[in-house]
Amino acid sequence: DAVEMRVHPTLIPQDKQIATVDGVLNAVQIKGDAVGELLLVGPGAGAGPTASSVCSDVVDLARALLNQQSCTVPPLGCLTSQLVSRPVIARADIVSSWYLRLTAEDRPGVMSAITRIMGDEGISIESLVQKTHKAGSRAPIVLLTNPTSAAALDRACDQIAALDSVGETITRLRVEAFDD
Repeated sequence: DAVEMRVHPTLIPQDKQIATVDGVLNAVQIKGDAVGELLLVGPGAGAGPTASSVCSDVVDLARALLNQQSCTVPPLGCLTSQLVSRPVIARADIVSSWYLRLTAEDRPGVMSAITRIMGDEGISIESLVQKTHKAGSRAPIVLLTNPTSAAALDRACDQIAALDSVGETITRLRVEAFDD
């Protein structure tokens, strides 16, 4: 009953066709009832595609300024009156799995403090790995979470980053499962 819109780097399963898109190519994945998954791929950077996009934006802007909106292709290729109004889900409410990478001191109680914070925010951990490191340095830690809201993850990361035993930077990437 709502629209989820987002643009961001994300980790995706290797077995999905969209995982093969690389370089300056852009892709849009569509799932249809009768056809299944479709992948539309095309150039997204370079002189030609960039010039085309800029020119298109300038022409659309000029037409809008001249109040000639009827000359442009309507959003999503249909008239606004044909669209069913749906609310847009706030970024904080979008639920997905997450990849987290941080560094922390390798001493008793640090890992339990991190996992306690995650648990207090209702975040379930799918996996947790402490990477090998040089003695005396902070240990790299990688966590994969089960699906949780961005708001809960933001709160947990703020609390974890505030721990004296944890490095300041926590890398966060969404993990897209493409589940139905």
